Amino acid sequence: MAGSSLANIHDPTKKVRALADYGSQVEVDKTISPKLYFRSGREMLRMANMYCDEGNMESAFILYSKFITLFVEKLPSHPDFKSSPPNDVQDFKRKVKKVFPLAEEIKSQLKKKYIEEEQKWQAEEQKRQEQLAREEEQQRKEKEEQIKKDEEMARQMQTEAEERWMKEQENKYKHLQQQEAERIAAEKRRKEEEEASSSMGAGVMLIPADISGVVSDTGGDLPSAPTPAPRTVVPGTADQSVSPVPRIPDRELKKHLSITDQGPEDVPSLPPPAYSPPIPDRSTKPADHFMSTGPFDGSGGIRDVVVPVELMEKFVKVSHGSTLKNVETMGILCGKVAGAAFKITHLFIPNQSGTPDSCDMKNEEELIFYQDKYDLITFGWIHTHPTQTAFLSSVDMHTHFAYQKMLPEAIAIVCSPKYQETGVFSLSDLGLEVIGNCREKGFHYHSKEPPLFVSSSHARTVTSESITLTDMRK
Repeated sequence: MAGSSLANIHDPTKKVRALADYGSQVEVDKTISPKLYFRSGREMLRMANMYCDEGNMESAFILYSKFITLFVEKLPSHPDFKSSPPNDVQDFKRKVKKVFPLAEEIKSQLKKKYIEEEQKWQAEEQKRQEQLAREEEQQRKEKEEQIKKDEEMARQMQTEAEERWMKEQENKYKHLQQQEAERIAAEKRRKEEEEASSSMGAGVMLIPADISGVVSDTGGDLPSAPTPAPRTVVPGTADQSVSPVPRIPDRELKKHLSITDQGPEDVPSLPPPAYSPPIPDRSTKPADHFMSTGPFDGSGGIRDVVVPVELMEKFVKVSHGSTLKNVETMGILCGKVAGAAFKITHLFIPNQSGTPDSCDMKNEEELIFYQDKYDLITFGWIHTHPTQTAFLSSVDMHTHFAYQKMLPEAIAIVCSPKYQETGVFSLSDLGLEVIGNCREKGFHYHSKEPPLFVSSSHARTVTSESITLTDMRK
């Protein structure tokens, strides 16, 4: 469930059950002291209360569910739980009794909310389906209309092509008819000339051109041979000696023929098929950590941490004396939920003991009272490296493991006054696994490749925010 979203669930009962199941996914690391779980439990309640104030009931319900699961089912099985201070155990038993009815009340509110959302969704879905049906019907009509237009255009183009073909055939037939008429006329003229020549050769004596005034037996001039009149042939008339000219076919027969000599420009083009690009699945899998509220807080499983630049400046200044003595100084980063981010607002410097490469907090109860007073949440820690650069040593990584295991957004800030460096770090996924399984104490070697810690990409430094510093060493 940690990798899916409530948006994919529409049944109200299943939605609430999904939240409860996700809230019950709590694991206790036996390497982390129960007192850190008690501290984290207090912060879980503070964060849940802040979510309630924001109106983010899903995230509040998840944290309340995690709280109940942690202190009722999981933490009592911790090997060191029986040695925990009785006052802390009794205090959390009382808190659990208060959280139970509160979680049930939120559960009822969420179910009612989901029912209303489901009804609204169904109404909107019905409207959407109706609108979709109207659009599909409109598209169908437009498609049918387009098909009709295409068919009409094709018929028109075919008719025009047939008319052009028929006209060409008529012109061809007229031309052939004219040629045939001319041939017949020429043939008749040739025959008439041949007949005339034959007639003159048989019954007429040729008279030399230089003899004139010849007198006939009757005393008159000889008459000249009559010139035969030419025969006139009317085009279109039949002659028994000539083959008849073929007639033009009936137009009605041509309409049933297919056009085979049609050019590419005469073929109507069809519209290309519609293409709908695939919608990729844009869903992501958020990190699954102890205090993470997962996909239900709208943050994708991890929030930005706002870090005021003034925080580092003030910390380096107040730790200057210890730095001159080559002693590390440490502080606790506290703040509140600010919309979709965690904002560091307070820097708590506890009573502590330090060496050139380590520091330990004393009187942890002071931190608890301080956070209760100002309703603060722990977002990580900060410390100096008096003689080294800014990085996380093996001891630092083990220290930060407890912070990040409780809250995935927890950061570790390292200030190196000597080298004027500041780093904001988080354990990588591999770092959480390696450090969580490591049982060595003190300084020891861990492989640097692949890296066990990285720069915190979710940490965002700002200059517009101020910080409240409390130094308990004074």
